[in-house]
Amino acid sequence: MQSKNKSVLKSEYPNDMLRIPDLEPVKRSREFQAYDPTVRSRVVYEYIFNSKTHRWIDENIIGLNSTESRGYQTMGILHYIGLKDKHKGIFKGYSMNDAIRVLQKQHSNFAMVIDCLESLNIEGKSMKDLNEFDHMLFQQGLHNKEYVIGNKTKYYIITVKIEPDVVSPNFLSKYLVYLLEDDKVLKHVDIQSGVTKQLLTLAKKEGIKLLHQQNPMVKIEDVTMIHYKQGRNKNDWQKDYGEDLADLFEEFQESLNSSILKTSFNDIDSERSEEDDYYNDGATIYYYGRRYERNPKNRAKTIEIQGLNCAGCGFNFEKVYGERGKDFIEVHHIKPLSTIQEEVAINPETDLVPVCSNCHRMIHRRKDEVLTIEELKELIKRQSNTGD
Repeated sequence: MQSKNKSVLKSEYPNDMLRIPDLEPVKRSREFQAYDPTVRSRVVYEYIFNSKTHRWIDENIIGLNSTESRGYQTMGILHYIGLKDKHKGIFKGYSMNDAIRVLQKQHSNFAMVIDCLESLNIEGKSMKDLNEFDHMLFQQGLHNKEYVIGNKTKYYIITVKIEPDVVSPNFLSKYLVYLLEDDKVLKHVDIQSGVTKQLLTLAKKEGIKLLHQQNPMVKIEDVTMIHYKQGRNKNDWQKDYGEDLADLFEEFQESLNSSILKTSFNDIDSERSEEDDYYNDGATIYYYGRRYERNPKNRAKTIEIQGLNCAGCGFNFEKVYGERGKDFIEVHHIKPLSTIQEEVAINPETDLVPVCSNCHRMIHRRKDEVLTIEELKELIKRQSNTGD
């Protein structure tokens, strides 16, 4: 053998006899999961067909600054699949169909590699034939910040249309939805369907959802929505103007408020069920005394304004408990309820604060020494620094 990348030289054996080194997959999937299937497929193709380096692929396929990324994103994708240096350029000079045929005849499982190549070889097309959507061109546009149109904003929601005939053999329409913060891609999802009508609207709504998951307190003036479609006469990147973004923002907020308000009623009832007098005749009298902090509208407004992270320690129930913890947080009344003798107007922005159960207990543990949020945070910081 004269090549470290090929177990058996192509010139010595017919295509279907080429023996491919076994894959060596690793468990780390962060980089693999971070990019959509089209990008991953292009990464695999450039590596095993064109012998491109990790840095080159980071720069030209993923759209990163390779000086900063140093090829680690590409390396993570390839290593998760199991492709190592011995696989680099192993199919140089082969057609896509021949490569797939060779992989199918191996004793080891090359299913992930085959899936990547088949997604780029739809109906027998080669990479050069897939002109309907050039993913490299899109990634280069991201890298060059072509989405910045007019005044620059902190967040960008980018919807990317991919024509049905280059998505899958099932001819599904597809949109990629990207969320950027300070010019960095935070998240992306695929939206696809056999029905194209309203699919763009669904993609935009998914972008708004991703945005609020990242920053529940985001302001509309900090957001720009861009629609990317290759092949336009003037510019592939177009900014959404008018009231479209505002309408989507308002619709999402109304839906969120409705969900939070419903959850607030349920959470309040769950809290009351823990009390001894919940089922007693006098429960309503006791409940009146605590209704300032338990008013579901005040609670929902507090969550809308201040979010669902604990103001003391930053704990988030959904991140730890998943769906069961969604939209849950306790609400602490900054002014002790025992000092309130009559019904008063409550400002959810200044009078209430979201806290986790642990912090809430510690705040009230000593009834004659109720902690402020600042005192609680200082206590946590001091204990963290001492390592206790």
